[in-house]
Amino acid sequence: MTGFCKTVVLLRMKQITASLFTFPLLVFLLCAAPVRGDETGEETGMTLEEAFALALEKDAQYEADMHGAGARQADGWRKIAGYGPTLSLSGSYSKGHDELSPDAESEMNKSEARFYEKELTLSFEQPLFDAVKAASFRQGRNQLNIAELKQKTSHDDLRLRVSTAFYEVLSTRESLRIATKQTKAINKQLQNATDRLKLGFGTITDQYEAEARYRQSAAAEISRKLEWKRATTELATLLGGITPPLADPAPEYEFVPLTNDLEYWLDVADTNSTALINKRLELKAAQHTYSSNQSRFLPSLAFYADYSRNEPDDSLAGYGEDRTEFDVGLVLRVNLLDGGGDVAATIAAQRRMKEADALLRTSLQKIKSSVESLYDSINDTTRLISAYASASEASRLALESVEAAYLEGVKALPEVLDRQQDYYGILGQYHTAQYSYMTLIC
Repeated sequence: MTGFCKTVVLLRMKQITASLFTFPLLVFLLCAAPVRGDETGEETGMTLEEAFALALEKDAQYEADMHGAGARQADGWRKIAGYGPTLSLSGSYSKGHDELSPDAESEMNKSEARFYEKELTLSFEQPLFDAVKAASFRQGRNQLNIAELKQKTSHDDLRLRVSTAFYEVLSTRESLRIATKQTKAINKQLQNATDRLKLGFGTITDQYEAEARYRQSAAAEISRKLEWKRATTELATLLGGITPPLADPAPEYEFVPLTNDLEYWLDVADTNSTALINKRLELKAAQHTYSSNQSRFLPSLAFYADYSRNEPDDSLAGYGEDRTEFDVGLVLRVNLLDGGGDVAATIAAQRRMKEADALLRTSLQKIKSSVESLYDSINDTTRLISAYASASEASRLALESVEAAYLEGVKALPEVLDRQQDYYGILGQYHTAQYSYMTLIC
């Protein structure tokens, strides 16, 4: 096996399950097996990396996930901006009425004024200490991390879906090829049995037996074709309805067991699992929400500056008085009562925090089980491929021997048909195991 393919094997363990691990696009490119070319050396059919690149453009689920991640990013920046300064401008134009009514003992006369007034106010405020906004700021940063992880997870999920669908098409196509070869081989035996019967060397029983096997094989071929069409349709849904021919894996593709032990891959999973990272970020988000609710009754301190200008066109003095005010200072705010809503919100946030912690522990258990299962599956499939390779070769030699004996009149036709059935059955299982390995690795 080349160093190129060995790298693929090592990197695959870092993906473990559909949503476990995130890697750069290079991993996927390494994961795609080299393809068999034609006699001119040119590649034929779409490769795995080409299918993935097309799916990035066409898959609706991936597009939806990217929009969702973008919305999360915007929410994160909104929460971060809550600790920033605020600047507001307001203006008004109103009709006023001032009235002066002196005491009976006063010598002043009653007076009143009706006027129109224009007002302009510019306000600036910068929080200096605000526990609620500080918790929201931390929530925003955490939200940005979740959004980034969502993008990576969606990318890897699409990669896995394309790889699975791609190799399923190749597997069912190979099964169809084998079924077609088997049907042709049995049909040849049927023709031989018919010819031998006409020449007086065969029996009607041999002809009936060959006819029955041929009909069974033809039905199996139709079934394999339907499976291939279903797999092709599944892949086409990821590629925007496109169904291109696919390239075969190279004949020199090697199937090797994993080199590192199980503990190594468990450590890799604990560090790189996107499922665990996501659960840890969700726990942080719940902790920040709980902290924010606890902080609602803490005092907040802010710096402020207000500028206002009033321009009435009349007053009690008989003329308009333009007024300008400019205030700068610190403001301290304390929420004393909010109808009990904050207490309930704090209790709910605490429950959600405990829920997030329990879900994290559950995810740890599931990933450990998934790593162990995938580790065993890859190594067992490697051994299975080796066993099927030996079995298919032995079955081929046995078939050739029985066919030769049949032509010499030593063996009966049913024995030949049995050997053919065994050979093509083992050959199909051999290729299925190979594509199962490729799917596990990628």
